[in-house]
Amino acid sequence: MAAFPEDLLARLSEHLNTQMGWNYPPDRWRDLQSGVTAAARELGIADATAYAYDLLARRLSRQQIEVLAGALTIGETYFFRDPRSFEILEQDVFPELIRARRQHDRRLRIWSAGCCTGEEIYSIAILLDRLLPDRSDWQITLLATDINTHFLERAAAGIFGEWSFRGAPPWLKERYFRPAGHRRFAIAPRIKSAVTFAYLNLGEDTYPSLANSTNAMDLVLCRNVLMYFSAERAGQAIRNFHQSLVSNGLFALAAVETSPQLAELFVPAPFDGAVFYRKKSESDIAAQSVPQPEPVFVPPPIVTVATPPPLELPVETTPVAAESEFVNATLLARIHANRGDLVTARSWAEQAIAADRTDALAYYLLAVILQEQDEDAAAVATLQKTLYLQPQFVMAHFALGNLEQRQGRAEAAARHFNNALELLDKLDGDDVLPHSDGMVAGRLQAMIRSMESAHAT
Repeated sequence: MAAFPEDLLARLSEHLNTQMGWNYPPDRWRDLQSGVTAAARELGIADATAYAYDLLARRLSRQQIEVLAGALTIGETYFFRDPRSFEILEQDVFPELIRARRQHDRRLRIWSAGCCTGEEIYSIAILLDRLLPDRSDWQITLLATDINTHFLERAAAGIFGEWSFRGAPPWLKERYFRPAGHRRFAIAPRIKSAVTFAYLNLGEDTYPSLANSTNAMDLVLCRNVLMYFSAERAGQAIRNFHQSLVSNGLFALAAVETSPQLAELFVPAPFDGAVFYRKKSESDIAAQSVPQPEPVFVPPPIVTVATPPPLELPVETTPVAAESEFVNATLLARIHANRGDLVTARSWAEQAIAADRTDALAYYLLAVILQEQDEDAAAVATLQKTLYLQPQFVMAHFALGNLEQRQGRAEAAARHFNNALELLDKLDGDDVLPHSDGMVAGRLQAMIRSMESAHAT
């Protein structure tokens, strides 16, 4: 294999850092060339050097990112990897969260960022299945995201070989899998259906966001991912994860991954044999206090916010004043939804609708909140109202496609995803979509196509 010129490797490294957040300093240029060469081979391109120059010619396309992700990342994972961490989750973290939430909203939200082929998030789902005999009474979100669509396809299929079970407890296969032929095993349908897999580029996409359900998380696991990032991009990702967590939420990294932002935004919550990080409060950050390690996990506090009073407009209010009241209600609905306070968020969204029953945004926000509350039928009906009022509302088409897919209505989901894609095709890839928390048209196109691909398995 002929070596790439050094200037080409330097430019490739900068290009990948800009668009994917990945870091390839000079001592890793050999790995970079090997990965790019493998990507060229997968695409049937004989001249890897020419392919590398072509990558530099323009912004990376969805296909280029997906192929590069497959060639440059290592899909090394298995069920209950790092057993001590899972013991802590099962014996300390989850029981405390469950006790705290059982008397309140019975709601848990967990995100595996960089999920690879899904063994980590499925392990979490199995733990919760064991800990929650009344699982049907809970609203549980298990989100798993990755940049590698091949990994997502395998994860969504839920079929695993023997290698995924190395070191796993002996009861795992017997209770949660069935034979699928050729020494392969299919995960139990109730566990498979509990997890949502989605494409997300941690180096470029927006999070936290209501649009991709990356908000108000109790636990975020992002292990063996940030080691690929530059220091700057890793720090930004950690800041985003901090905002994605509820107050006192937990963040898990691999032991080898660290960043100055960890000390700035989190305090270590060490257990015997493993370390998690607890989100600092805004007041802690503002005061720049130096936290002491905490010996035990403190679950997110339960904060009950009183239902806001009705919006009462003056009898002779001006149109400008009325519009301001409405905007305040929708803004407050979004703020509370991002924080995970769905009861208050829903109340504000309903008041926004009462103030203006023709505004599609208020219905869209209410639909997103209803979906978070597991009221799928009401969410579908509300999204249909949104689209009746504003047929060009791309994010509403996307949300409705997600809901239909979640309920197993593949044809209906495909119809709404296609509607979204037709609208997106009329936009430039860098156009920011309204009410998307900054998502651009090209990124949503990539997400939809990746989701369709993953669910076609």
